[in-house]
Amino acid sequence: MSRLSLYFLNLTILLLAVLFFIWVDSSAGNKRSLPLPAKIYRVSAQSDVYDIYKSAGLRGARVIHLNRFFNIEDYFPKEEATSVPFPIKVYDIRPAYEKGLSSHNWLFIATRTGLVRTITTILPEPVFIARLKDFASDFAYTVSPSFSNNNPPPPPFDKGGQGGLSEQKIKGYDYDIPMTVETLRSLPLINEPVVVDVDAGFFSADVDPVMVAAILREKCPDIRIIVLVDSVDEPEVTEEMRKRLGRFETALENRT
Repeated sequence: MSRLSLYFLNLTILLLAVLFFIWVDSSAGNKRSLPLPAKIYRVSAQSDVYDIYKSAGLRGARVIHLNRFFNIEDYFPKEEATSVPFPIKVYDIRPAYEKGLSSHNWLFIATRTGLVRTITTILPEPVFIARLKDFASDFAYTVSPSFSNNNPPPPPFDKGGQGGLSEQKIKGYDYDIPMTVETLRSLPLINEPVVVDVDAGFFSADVDPVMVAAILREKCPDIRIIVLVDSVDEPEVTEEMRKRLGRFETALENRT
């Protein structure tokens, strides 16, 4: 075989491989299961969100998670660590995970049971800025853009003169879960169906619920489910935060 023929053969194989991966990605996307738009639920605790997702028949959903907390504390049932003899029997592991469900780990468990495939966590800006240093030192995550003398941040807009920090974006993996952590300010336009859960703890005193509703509708035009969470089991979440969540709900319903 001539060198030219070998070149074209390799090129053909490469193109076929690219087309195959495009087909796989498209096929996986078509198999995701999301309900038709758009329902709003309100629940007492973060752990209740799992049942909403499960009842809706979600499969491979992209979640936009507005909270002060991540709710991805890892949990592995003992069945996952138990050796089994050959021949290995295939069984449904979901009930084993669901037995350990809590408000701190429900979102992690939702990824293990197939309800969720990727998570974008939206933190309040002060919380995001406080967490930046931890993520920057974690090899599993990258923080961008990185500011330097040659690439200065935008003019200050955060209280305390921490300009530009809340426009950074954190990307990485928690185990095999694709994770993005950012603020509502830096969230891009998302042109795919999403499910959204919004915790009352997101609404600190300087967060405008009506503005959050408007930005969320603008940047996530195809929301299939919104779950509002009062987090009555979280002592850090105040009644005033829950009232602000109520104003957020009203803004969503009225499309103000």
